Amino acid sequence: MNSSTLTAQVVTSRDRLLGRKVLVTGSSKGIGRGIAIRLAQEGADVVINYNSDPRGAEEALAEVQALGRRGAVIRANLGTVRGQIPGSRPVCRWERGLAVRVG
Repeated sequence: MNSSTLTAQVVTSRDRLLGRKVLVTGSSKGIGRGIAIRLAQEGADVVINYNSDPRGAEEALAEVQALGRRGAVIRANLGTVRGQIPGSRPVCRWERGLAVRVG
């Protein structure tokens, strides 16, 4: 058997998460922001979550969109039950296809 007869699906890291939606908590700065950008680089659409840095969240969203991915910004303290915002329209729009929550 030679290599020309072998076929294998090659998935690049850019396509690995294509079509997936990911919510990254604390993604307006620091490690969370880095994770959000990396997931977008790998093809995911990303929900940017922040609690106290709206400018950082908007900048992170711009980076996600510059990579050709869709995104949204959600302000909530997801570390508390009261901050979970189950009725939030932006979250509900994304919730149906949400694949991963990071953070």
